[in-house]
Amino acid sequence: MTRQFELENYYSLLQAFDQLGKHLYSDVWSGLEAFSKPVASPVGLAGRRAELDDQIEELEVQLISLRKKFQRLMPGPERQQADQQIGNLHEEKTALELKKGKLPDYRDSHVVEFETYARREKSEALLLDGLIRGEVEALYGTQFIIDWKEWCQETGFTCFLPLSIMTVPPKISSLRRAPVFVSKDPFNKWWNALSPIVEKTVLLSLEQQAEIALKGLVAAGKMKHKQACFELVKETVPELSP
Repeated sequence: MTRQFELENYYSLLQAFDQLGKHLYSDVWSGLEAFSKPVASPVGLAGRRAELDDQIEELEVQLISLRKKFQRLMPGPERQQADQQIGNLHEEKTALELKKGKLPDYRDSHVVEFETYARREKSEALLLDGLIRGEVEALYGTQFIIDWKEWCQETGFTCFLPLSIMTVPPKISSLRRAPVFVSKDPFNKWWNALSPIVEKTVLLSLEQQAEIALKGLVAAGKMKHKQACFELVKETVPELSP
């Protein structure tokens, strides 16, 4: 099915995704979600690294003890046995170090990357659900309305969110690759009906902050003359001026 195309009536797929993300996550939304990649969950990561560190440290202590014993022994079966034990412990220690090396670093940026991708997954799933249900209308190129439910099951169907581009098999269109546009009106109506995941932070004016501080003084029985009250309120609202 084709549709008359007027650019001002459409978002690119990336713009629509970003609009949805801002609605769902408010100030938490960074705008980098569409470009994020999956990372290992940081939950328990620090504990796993610490556990491996303890095991490696324990093996190092055993190796030091065995090496000292090896140096004291005369050539013979007992010395050969100690040498074999040293080799086994060294292999075990190397395996643990390799296992630790495969774990991602536990750092603040890793946590941020994990949370960013989690927001992408949630927002992407909601948008895809809207597209499949037909509540969100999208165009392939500038004419063809996408039947997302049918198209996404076809081999060769791929959507690149960061580029707002889709590829389709020949049975769908002779145009193998085209930009994806989302119709503004139905999309805006759809996302406005969704409940935000993170509520928007409400910034109070100085007057509102001062009013709250004054009510606190009244409740605490600390009301004094005007200048004294002003000084007490200013401790809570430093930017306040007479």
